[in-house]
Amino acid sequence: MWAVLEREYAVLSDADKALVKKEAEPFGRNVRFRGFDGNHEADHLVHALFLIEDFGLYQIFKGRDLNSYTPLLDVYRRMFKVFEPMRSPVGLQATKLSASDIIGVLKEILHPQQWPFLLKPLTGTLAPIGQSDANGANRAL
Repeated sequence: MWAVLEREYAVLSDADKALVKKEAEPFGRNVRFRGFDGNHEADHLVHALFLIEDFGLYQIFKGRDLNSYTPLLDVYRRMFKVFEPMRSPVGLQATKLSASDIIGVLKEILHPQQWPFLLKPLTGTLAPIGQSDANGANRAL
């Protein structure tokens, strides 16, 4: 998936790249595979490195530090659900993506539970720890 995303992003026009940057903010700024967490996704990291270094596949990623230092497997799974219907039945090399396709996949990086928070402006003020704020929420340690 990431090899296709990076390849297809690279051939977009400057106007389309600007659209991706704007619409998939902040993830459209650097459309790049970050790898897997070496502590929590070590099996995936080792397999990726094996495919790249030993099998010579996905050379676009060769020489990169693919330890993301943060778990990303759940993110990649959400992204893949959007990406999978876009894949060409002929194979990944034949898969072509538009700016809109790339935006749709990149937007899956943000966890769905975060969208309401980002869409609503914060209201009220936070109360001191141990007290209730203006919305009745208790701020505990």
